[in-house]
Amino acid sequence: MSLHSIIIIEIVCIFLISWIINLTRAKKLYVGFSVIWFLTVVGLMTLSASPFLLEWLGKILGITIIDSVVAMMCYMFIFILIVLINLSKQVSILANNVTQIAQSIALEKDTAATHDSQKNA
Repeated sequence: MSLHSIIIIEIVCIFLISWIINLTRAKKLYVGFSVIWFLTVVGLMTLSASPFLLEWLGKILGITIIDSVVAMMCYMFIFILIVLINLSKQVSILANNVTQIAQSIALEKDTAATHDSQKNA
């Protein structure tokens, strides 16, 4: 893989890590999801920065890869990561909304039950 491709992939990965951290701090992404995505991005950074590791992985998998194909696959993988991180964010937001709705319904039922018991007493 060319140095230009490695630099672009590393810069995009740094952006992804900062995005994941900001989403987690804003409570828009569950910590569990953020750990998974963080490890995935760090793994991609490691593979793209280490040609030896990439060749070793290719030998284990029985793949002979041309450098341009590797770069193209890394770019596609980054695009898929962006889409999946965004979907994880949406799932986290919806799960938080469901939790808030369930809690408010439980409080309303408790308030109604307390009100009825005081009324009957």
